[in-house]
Amino acid sequence: MLIGWVLASVPDYPGQAGHERQPLRRVFTTPGVRPVLGVVIAWMLAHNILYTYIAPFVAQAGLEADVDVVMLIFGLAALVAIGIAGRLADPICGSRC
Repeated sequence: MLIGWVLASVPDYPGQAGHERQPLRRVFTTPGVRPVLGVVIAWMLAHNILYTYIAPFVAQAGLEADVDVVMLIFGLAALVAIGIAGRLADPICGSRC
């Protein structure tokens, strides 16, 4: 379903030829790339650490029998937050997406 949705909705832009590709160093010096990568790396690190060590936090709250439910709710909340952040951060897409 995902592949079908992408094929139907994503425009077919031409790619770059091998000799036109930018070196990786130039990509990292593109304005805005480093802050975005920094935020994504920090977010993923924090998210993975919380997933790894969520059981002790849940145990302190007296919910050690419901770790699976807490992790499910945490994951669903993360997906919702990603969707909201994507809509707020993308001025091109806005409310059309």
